[in-house]
Amino acid sequence: MNRSQVVGGLCAFLVLAPLSAGPGSEPTLVAGPIVANSGPHHRTIQQVWQFVDIQGQPAVSTNSHIELATGLNYLDTTTGQWIPAKAEFELTRSGYFIARHTQHQVILSPDPREEPTVDFMTPDGVRLRSRILGLAVVDPKTGTSALLAELKETRPDWIAPGEVIYRDAFDTVAADLRYSIGLDRFEQDIILRQQIPPELVADVGIDPRSARVLLMTEFFDPPLPEKTVRSLSLADQTVLTDEELAFGLMRIGLGSVFRTDESGPGLKVPVGKSWEQLEGRQFLIESVPYVKLGELLDGLPVPDQARLDSIRDKLRKTAKTERSDNGRNARTASVRSLPLLERKSTTAQARAETPGFKDGKMAVVGPTQTWNSINRLASLPARQPGVVFDYITLNGSQTNYTFKADTTYHVIGAVGLYQTTTLEGGAVVKFTNSASAQISIHGPIECKTDLYRPVVFTCKDDNTVGEKLNTNTPSGYYGNGLRLCTSGQALSNLRFAFADKALTLDYGGGTLSLTNVQFVNCQTACEHEEATLQVRNGLIHRVSYVSGGYCADFRGEHLTVHQCGRFLFDGYLYLTNCLVTALTNGWGSGILTTNKVVFSTSEIPNLFAQVGAGYHYLANNSPYRDYGTTNISSGLTAQLQSMTTYPPVELTDLVTTATRLDPQAARDTDLPDLGYHYPPIDYAVCTLTVTNYGSLTLGPGVALASFGDHGLRLENYGSLGAEGMPKAPVRLFRYNVVQEQPIDWGNTAYEPTILTGPCHDTLGGDAPPLASLRFVEFSGLGGYGNHLYSANGWFLFRQLALQDCTLWGGKAQFSGNTSSIIGLTNNLFVRTANKYYAWPQLSAYNNLFWGGSNRFDRYSGGGTWTFRDNAFHDTGLANVNASVVNDHNGYLGVGQTQIGGTTSSNVVVSTFTYTNSFLGSFYHYSTNLVNAGSRTASAAGLYHYTVRADQTKETTSTVDIGFHYVATDASGNPQDCDGDGLPDYFEDRNGNGTVDSGETNWQSSENGTTGTAGLQVFTRLE
Repeated sequence: MNRSQVVGGLCAFLVLAPLSAGPGSEPTLVAGPIVANSGPHHRTIQQVWQFVDIQGQPAVSTNSHIELATGLNYLDTTTGQWIPAKAEFELTRSGYFIARHTQHQVILSPDPREEPTVDFMTPDGVRLRSRILGLAVVDPKTGTSALLAELKETRPDWIAPGEVIYRDAFDTVAADLRYSIGLDRFEQDIILRQQIPPELVADVGIDPRSARVLLMTEFFDPPLPEKTVRSLSLADQTVLTDEELAFGLMRIGLGSVFRTDESGPGLKVPVGKSWEQLEGRQFLIESVPYVKLGELLDGLPVPDQARLDSIRDKLRKTAKTERSDNGRNARTASVRSLPLLERKSTTAQARAETPGFKDGKMAVVGPTQTWNSINRLASLPARQPGVVFDYITLNGSQTNYTFKADTTYHVIGAVGLYQTTTLEGGAVVKFTNSASAQISIHGPIECKTDLYRPVVFTCKDDNTVGEKLNTNTPSGYYGNGLRLCTSGQALSNLRFAFADKALTLDYGGGTLSLTNVQFVNCQTACEHEEATLQVRNGLIHRVSYVSGGYCADFRGEHLTVHQCGRFLFDGYLYLTNCLVTALTNGWGSGILTTNKVVFSTSEIPNLFAQVGAGYHYLANNSPYRDYGTTNISSGLTAQLQSMTTYPPVELTDLVTTATRLDPQAARDTDLPDLGYHYPPIDYAVCTLTVTNYGSLTLGPGVALASFGDHGLRLENYGSLGAEGMPKAPVRLFRYNVVQEQPIDWGNTAYEPTILTGPCHDTLGGDAPPLASLRFVEFSGLGGYGNHLYSANGWFLFRQLALQDCTLWGGKAQFSGNTSSIIGLTNNLFVRTANKYYAWPQLSAYNNLFWGGSNRFDRYSGGGTWTFRDNAFHDTGLANVNASVVNDHNGYLGVGQTQIGGTTSSNVVVSTFTYTNSFLGSFYHYSTNLVNAGSRTASAAGLYHYTVRADQTKETTSTVDIGFHYVATDASGNPQDCDGDGLPDYFEDRNGNGTVDSGETNWQSSENGTTGTAGLQVFTRLE
């Protein structure tokens, strides 16, 4: 079902009830949530909200978000539809447990010794049958090995809908065997309940210091897996070999050993594994250093004498040695010497009531019992302490996933992502309040973010960013953020809020680099075992544990750590140019090295200045400005020079005279200030209203953040002129793009707008306002909010012109009456939802619409609409009324729809590739659009522009279709042929390549000078 059908179906039955409150009252959910579409791992959810608009009238808006969980749905083979999966077991009358309502299916035997105990079917039909052989201990140095334990007869206990446990399942050591089913996984856990004393191991000639404990699981007639081999380096220099095994769409990934009763950060030891054939039998061998396991077992009960004797006897009877030689390494020698038990005769007998797989489907005879159908005791026994030795088989079919800039996501379970994961700046990811809500990333991350385009990870009840999911208020912690399984990542411009664990590094001996990050209201910012975390320019506020995990080294530059509990759990801590205040429980047990660090366990008076949702600007006359050392990372030094510790100036008044705004928040270009630096906000505006022949000019590089319902409002006889430069655009955005606190600054009543027109019917004639924008960049979060909004009664513009602008995400509405003129020339729309409607005269040339959507709704009798030389790439096109003059457009991507009435002059291709260069990432690598436009580049005003990474100007050739960048020199500065300090495009204002009235000659300096500094004028708003 498509979006328009769903929305239409919902709204058709809505009767808007009167609301007692005026503008500003809380929106009410009046329809939904409904499922608009589903796939194997997602559901698109739509909701209709009723609110009171600015006119005091009831109105509705429809929003959507994407629910994510790997294995969220399974395919109903009867209907061909994706339906919600249930990770639950059922009990058959023959005593077997089955799970058949997930993408993978499993059968568990009532006897753990049975061959197989586990009969598993992957989503793509790969069958894996297995049984645990036992626990062993080996010494890789000597090749000596011995068996610790094997399974004994025991009956399963159903302890939760998706959990079955075989208690005291081994003949010697005290340990349980547990199997769990999840939407995305199947888990096998050995839970050790007592210690394994080292003297027992030493008695058979195995040195506990070098020994490894192995778990051996035998597989029966398995297919060959695809192996990915990696080394796991531990802090004590131990190196484990680990093989990730892929069986079709399922993968056996990195396992771990951990305590079940840890509160807060605790020790978690990675498990190395290998796929071995021994004596013609196939085994999964999992290995953990005995010393590391012993650290976890400390505190568990010591076995009684009878159990100690049984372990000792087992070890003595099975111990043997096979020494390595020059042709075999120690690991192989120790594995080859493992004591293999003979296969038992407890093979499942084929009988009618035994479940099984036939033709790739589970066959079950007779009725089954579900968890809810069985009368359970009022309470289960309290969880016992133990050490878990696990392996997990994961659904690995979610590959090359992109978190899109215009989308709000709701993570409702475990999400496993493989191959390359892309984070687009502007995406908002919200987590439900469940420990299973976590995104595990098993490959490289492409972080397409920027200072004004972060990715935000927050909770489902946080309505200050992205689309609204509900009307709740955040409470406690939600989900476990990101789990990174690949070392060496470098991530930037991220915000985490309300997470139990915001980041988890699930690898040993590696690194993670974070730049320009914020952690707010989290339990643990980052948990990283035996790995190094580097944080450059970070804000950490109200976090219990800044760094969790054992042997977790932390290197921080320019951090502000405020109102946190403990900094480091264990490891080395290196800090430079940091502010650490109100750290109630101190540094922790780490070894500390500092350089220019201010520290206090209590609040430092007058340290911060709070403006809006930004609580950590430095106060006026702070002694910590220009206080830092320059001995920091060179890349960070360059970034800080474009950032600030100064707060914005708030503007909420009328503009009735000629007024100009230029950058005022000082960028840190001298000695560095201490602590976190914000992307600059020069002015924070809420209903800053230009009216009564007032004019507002926004100069190059100025950054305006809007809050409340409207940021900039142009009233009758008002005008706006915003002109930046290619490398110093005017920036317009919502405050929450930069500021960290999850508060609704300005108490918005409805979807906010950065720039809009009069909030009433206009006076007609030449009264409606004018707006001209050039080199202006808009940005927002999660597809929520309007960059600009014009209409045909209220919010009417007489003229609205956008040239050389970039709109990231968000929405834009272009409308007007028959007297309105709207021009869109050479703009970049990235995942923006554009709507064009009513009667204005509308022209659009040389724009790129990448992703997002475009809805055309021209009213009868309206002005002419012309769309030429534009590129539409994987964007939604809905043409309600087809009377649009259009030709020489490019339609890029598989299935890209076209504007009605298209002609043979259009370029239609299924693939199109871009490349990066000095000013952005949308230079053309493909050549399909070259010289394919409707006129010359000079006639289009693009003489000094290019689509090419080699910076060749268009000049007088036929214009290339799509968005163009200003051509630059080899240093990335706009070309300046005469060297007078004024770029060619600036001197040739109309871009036709000739010197016209009012222009200066771009080919020859008229005053004979070169390198003239540009002039910037700043007038503070009075």
